[in-house]
Amino acid sequence: MAAILLCVVNFEAQLYGRRNYLTVRNTVTLLSRAALLAAASLVIAHEAKTGLLSPPAGPQIIGMLTLFATASVAGRVILDQHRSRITSGTPVVIVGAGPVADAVASALDARPEHGLAPIGRLRNLDPTQPGVDGLLGRTARGSATPSPILDVESAIIVLEEVTDAEAAEAVRVARALGIDVRVIPSPLAMSAISRSRVQHIGGFACVTLSPPASRGLSRAAKRAFDVLAASASMAAVWPLLLACAVAVRWEGGAGVLFRQTRVGQHGRPFVVLKFRTMQPADDHEAETRWSISGDGRIGPVGRFLRRTSLDELPQLWNVIRGDMSLVGPRPERPHFVAHFSEIIPGYDARHRVPVGITGWAQVNGMRGNTSIALRARFDNQYIDTWSFWSDIKIILMTVKEVFCRAEK
Repeated sequence: MAAILLCVVNFEAQLYGRRNYLTVRNTVTLLSRAALLAAASLVIAHEAKTGLLSPPAGPQIIGMLTLFATASVAGRVILDQHRSRITSGTPVVIVGAGPVADAVASALDARPEHGLAPIGRLRNLDPTQPGVDGLLGRTARGSATPSPILDVESAIIVLEEVTDAEAAEAVRVARALGIDVRVIPSPLAMSAISRSRVQHIGGFACVTLSPPASRGLSRAAKRAFDVLAASASMAAVWPLLLACAVAVRWEGGAGVLFRQTRVGQHGRPFVVLKFRTMQPADDHEAETRWSISGDGRIGPVGRFLRRTSLDELPQLWNVIRGDMSLVGPRPERPHFVAHFSEIIPGYDARHRVPVGITGWAQVNGMRGNTSIALRARFDNQYIDTWSFWSDIKIILMTVKEVFCRAEK
């Protein structure tokens, strides 16, 4: 009875899901769960029989472990065999335009036990032409909707046959749609990949990409951390906020806060708050001038606030209000977002997550008149590899950088 329960639990945990096939990692997971449940069952049964919480005998342990391990793996094998007879497999699209992609498609057709059924090839990844968006789905400002034509559940990208920019776009769209992503690296790249992560599909080495962590509960936890940390920070630095406000008023008169429209998550505009460091000539200058560094209209107070980043402290209220996060891609003005999105691949993908007061690009020196393409690359790397530790690391690096700049 307990062995059957184990198989049910494994099925509910998607260890028998059709998107997984029997690999070393999957097998180890199944056996580990079997061992834990077998140990628990033995202890409970032994205590119920003897009334004492003592370790069971060796033969009992071996027998129970064998039973549970056999049931766990056998359940997977039986389900795989049954599935190969009653289903054509998970619908998969192959991204590539050469002989390797052809061979992969043929191998999947010939070997249904992999549970992957190729339903299309993706050859043209030009964003202006029918391609990745048309096949996988439609995307805009980091959001995505499934393709109305094809029920794609998995994608295999042949990295040898696409450019880096094309592969990144395919991964971004697939992940936004919740599609599993596998890549087939070049033979040279395979030498740098841990063998434990490699699967084989019809003789081709394949690596499954880990899904991004910034989903579901992780996003909710990030938001909770933002609110708590921003609220605590405002409560701690309110005397400094007051001092900055008084200094700005003394130097430039009324209008302590500078308000400007920026583009946030999914392209939604919001009003960012900063301490005013210079009075722009008009709204057009504020919205379209790229940098005011070195402008003679900036007074001593403004220069100090900008050098120490104290002018950005009011953005803590933007974080509490939900416009921003503590860590994320820096928000930009609509005029520049529209321009950069047209000329820089992956720029618009930065808006998949909430924008931030500080970010991975900024702590790596991407400030002021630096490469926008590099900033986009750093921002997308942060999004794709996000973790709570990365946020803490960026916050600590930001504090260090602020103090170092203030000392100069």
